[in-house]
Amino acid sequence: MKLYSYAMLKLAICDLCFNITLTFLLSPDVLFPLPAAAMRGLLSKIDDNYAKGTFCATIVSGMTIFTAINDCCYTRSMMVFERHKALEFIFSFKGLLVVILINVIFGIIATTSILFCLTDSKDFLKTTISRGQENYLGSYLNDSAVVYVSTDMHNLRIIPMVLAVGGGLAGFHIGNFISSYLMLKRINSMKEHMSTRTYQQQKQLTWMLISQNLYPIIAISVPLGVFGAATLIGFDALTSTDFFKHCASLSFVFYPYISTFVSFYFVRPYRQFIKRLIKRGLPFVSHYIQEKTIFVDGRTLSIAPLDGLSRRH
Repeated sequence: MKLYSYAMLKLAICDLCFNITLTFLLSPDVLFPLPAAAMRGLLSKIDDNYAKGTFCATIVSGMTIFTAINDCCYTRSMMVFERHKALEFIFSFKGLLVVILINVIFGIIATTSILFCLTDSKDFLKTTISRGQENYLGSYLNDSAVVYVSTDMHNLRIIPMVLAVGGGLAGFHIGNFISSYLMLKRINSMKEHMSTRTYQQQKQLTWMLISQNLYPIIAISVPLGVFGAATLIGFDALTSTDFFKHCASLSFVFYPYISTFVSFYFVRPYRQFIKRLIKRGLPFVSHYIQEKTIFVDGRTLSIAPLDGLSRRH
């Protein structure tokens, strides 16, 4: 569990970095259904260049959250299926360099594709007004100083961004769900050899990972669902209100808070691990890789212990 807790600690740190860039530096007000957002952050509201730079930084920090969730899923899965040689490599110096290199490559691809398709504020306003969609701007229509981050969905330059960002996120989610599903099957198959407490703890950790993957999908689905419903019933005035735009923005802004809360509050071994780190500092982790078995009635089971809480002799 200690090794897995380091992966969860990384997730909490990534959540914090994403929260700082999203809430304070970028602070977007989503203008859904327009492919744009009004910038209200400390840096993003200065001009278009600051807005684009801060937007890319926010996207990259958001990607680290998904890679951190990915690390949690695969670390836990390798512990459950006893892939300890793979764990030793991943948590070694060489493994760390490989992981960083992969993240840097993905970051460069995503950032380049995003910058390639972004338009400036003046072009966005001209296009929106020419298409008769200015009602979606809400109160921002009367504020000429607002800086927008936007893209033109009718331009072919949007394709590389959709493939890079959308395809990357889809790959992360599919891989994490498959990993979580296989872990649940493994844990359920070993239920009769575990105590009730151990079984519940193992399932709790796995469902926590599933919830981490579900929330981004829910956050995106809520504004899409509201817009679709308003369009079907002919209530277009709802989607042009500032209230709707603020709600769509909050669904993204609150993600880091909810992610950290779910990890810290609902997973007791992780909560205890964080408290020990605060009191004692950060210990060396290599010897934790071999914590891989629990013992039930003299039998050795292929599953990692939860900080010694789940061992039964």
